[in-house]
Amino acid sequence: EPFLNYADGPITPVMEELPAGVEAISARSASERRAMFEDPAYRARFRAQWTATGDRVFHRRLDDMYIERLPDGSMQGKSLAELARARGRDPVECFLDLLAEHDVGLRWRSVAANDRAAQRRYILSHPCTIPGFNDSGAHLRNMAFHDGALQMLRQAVETPDWISPEQAVHRLTRETAQWFGLPGGLLERGAVADLVVLDPARLPDGLGGPREHRSDLYGAQSVLVKRSDAVIDAVMVRGKVAYQAGQFDPALGQERCFGRLLRASA
Repeated sequence: EPFLNYADGPITPVMEELPAGVEAISARSASERRAMFEDPAYRARFRAQWTATGDRVFHRRLDDMYIERLPDGSMQGKSLAELARARGRDPVECFLDLLAEHDVGLRWRSVAANDRAAQRRYILSHPCTIPGFNDSGAHLRNMAFHDGALQMLRQAVETPDWISPEQAVHRLTRETAQWFGLPGGLLERGAVADLVVLDPARLPDGLGGPREHRSDLYGAQSVLVKRSDAVIDAVMVRGKVAYQAGQFDPALGQERCFGRLLRASA
C-alpha cells in the first residue's frame, strides 16, 4: 500500500537520508535539537542536503508533507508549504522554524513511496518479492503496515485481472512458507491449524487507516495501530481460537498456549 509515514518533528526514518537529519535524530535532548535548528550553520547544511538532487527515497516536497498536529491547533491538514505561504516564509526555512519552535510537538505525515498503483502491483506479484513483510514493528510511532497481507488481498479482490484472490492467498501463505522452508501454508490433514477466517466482500471497505493508541505495553506511549475487525471473523493458532467476533482470548499474550518457534527444514 502507499508508504504513509508519520513524523514527530525530525523523528522519522525518512530523515536518515540526510546527514543533518541523522544529527537531529541523534541529539541527546529536545533542547539540543532546538539549538541545532536555530544554528545558521546547521540550517545551511540542512538546506543544502534537503534540496540536493540525486537518488533518494523520500521526495522532500513540502507541499506533500501535511500537518497532523501542532500545539496551538492551527493548520491541521494543511501542507507545510501552505503554512510557509501563510507566514510569508521560504518553505525550508519555515520547516526549520517549526522544528526549532515545536520539536516533536510538530506531528506531520507524508506518503513517501508506493503511491503508483501499477508499479506497486508489479512489485507485489513479482516472483522475487515476499509480499506482506515490512518493518512497522521497528517504528511504532511512524508507520502502521501490520495488515500488509490483507492490503494485498484487498487489491486482488478489487483488480482480479491483475492477480486472482486465490493466487494472492497462495503467495501470502504456501509460497512464503516454502521460501523459508517452513511447514505451513497448507490446508490438509495433519497440518498445523494456523488459520485466518475473513470475509472477502468486506476487504474493499473494511480496512481502517492508521490511528494513535496509547498502550500500557509501551509505558502508556502512543503508537500507531490499525483495526480490521470488519474483515476478520476469527484467527486460530495451533487449533486454538485466539480471536473471534471482535474478542481476543484472555490468555493471548499472557500464557504460552499460542504459537511456537518455527524452524526451517534442513
